[in-house]
Amino acid sequence: MTARGMAKAACAVLFVATAIAPPGLADVLVTTSGSRYEGQVVDQGDSYLVRRPNGGKITFPKSMVKEVIKSDTPTTQPSGKKAEKLLAPLREKVISVKRDVLEAMKADQEAQKQEIDQSVSAEDQAAIKYAEQYLQIVRQLVAKLGQPAGLETPGLTNARVIAVRTSLKKSDGSTEDIVVTPQNAKNAVAAAEKRLSAARARAKGNARKKLRSAHQARTKSYQGLVRQVAEVENSLRAAKQAIAPVADDPVKAKAELAKWQEQIEGSLKVVMKGLADARAGKVGQPAATTQPSGGGPATRS
Repeated sequence: MTARGMAKAACAVLFVATAIAPPGLADVLVTTSGSRYEGQVVDQGDSYLVRRPNGGKITFPKSMVKEVIKSDTPTTQPSGKKAEKLLAPLREKVISVKRDVLEAMKADQEAQKQEIDQSVSAEDQAAIKYAEQYLQIVRQLVAKLGQPAGLETPGLTNARVIAVRTSLKKSDGSTEDIVVTPQNAKNAVAAAEKRLSAARARAKGNARKKLRSAHQARTKSYQGLVRQVAEVENSLRAAKQAIAPVADDPVKAKAELAKWQEQIEGSLKVVMKGLADARAGKVGQPAATTQPSGGGPATRS
């Protein structure tokens, strides 16, 4: 394109284009002369089409375009973003308390498992030990099948073991015979393993029943704290909605933030007190917080 042709194209562009669109649109086209046009920029091969917010369209030859800035976010910060920025320190406190609650809840769940293992009765421990011994003996007997019999009788030097039998003494003084043959070897091992699993499950079940009341109270206490944290998160969202309309007014935004900050930090103190009690084993019904109503901060009860 000649210099004269470029000048004509430039005049046509200036004639069609309206004033530069207000900030906040997604894309920006910058011409070689430094002019900026905002709107939706579409690459059409040898040219760019700019769809303006007022519905107009402008086409620029690529020779006239210096750069195209594509962006998915507005060029100005909306009031919601400003509210989020004001609430950022408070949000970090909420996140920290939530993390502490969830970690403490997980630690208590692990502690409950250990307590169950440590609370198995002597009777159940004896049953587990017997089942372990039974399984060990069955495996030993199965291993002997097919081995040389070790007989010294003439003509039977190549004899092989085809059945083994022994007995195991129970805790009550009685004995139980254990017989293993090639026909029942596989089933004998599986039955012994199942017997051991059942003994362990029965022992844990009995211990769990013994601790059920205390464990349920602790679990309920932590679940209550999780619900409280969720209420605080709801308050944080309500605070953003309340601050956003006044975010451009520093005085009003600061005053609104102060009201919500007092309410949310007060609720966090209640949660942290409940968490300290839960860790110390003081289980009870956690204090509740009421949700915001009418656009104002919530009050604790």
